[in-house]
Amino acid sequence: MMSKGPVDESRCGRPRRGIPKGVFWLRRPLDTTVAAIVQKLPNGTVTLNPPGFDYGPIPALEKMTQEHCEWLWGSSPQEFAPSQKLLIKEYRLVSPDGSTDFFIDVKFDRDRLIKYRVRSTLIEPMKWCTVANEERP
Repeated sequence: MMSKGPVDESRCGRPRRGIPKGVFWLRRPLDTTVAAIVQKLPNGTVTLNPPGFDYGPIPALEKMTQEHCEWLWGSSPQEFAPSQKLLIKEYRLVSPDGSTDFFIDVKFDRDRLIKYRVRSTLIEPMKWCTVANEERP
């Protein structure tokens, strides 16, 4: 079982070098700790938990399980994609001031995060991003 809540916000998300543009630190709606980082690159692509930040105990995306996501981002109703036999979940996070909602949609296969997409009024609609996972058979 994982410990309570995400991580100490004084540590999580601290950039290793300078503060890049287009970065959004996200938190759960009723919490103050950083639970995820989203970066919008100049070419319009969006990355969840991009490299170059200190994530503390937050695992890399390729090691994320459903339990990790629930621990970080809160509970979410389950939805199965019957034709694909995948578990799909939606998590709601907010900007630090709580004024903007961000939705992280995730797909799990055998309890491993395999795809994600981020939705918000501050970013263009995006397609599903595949999580590189060399451990998968």
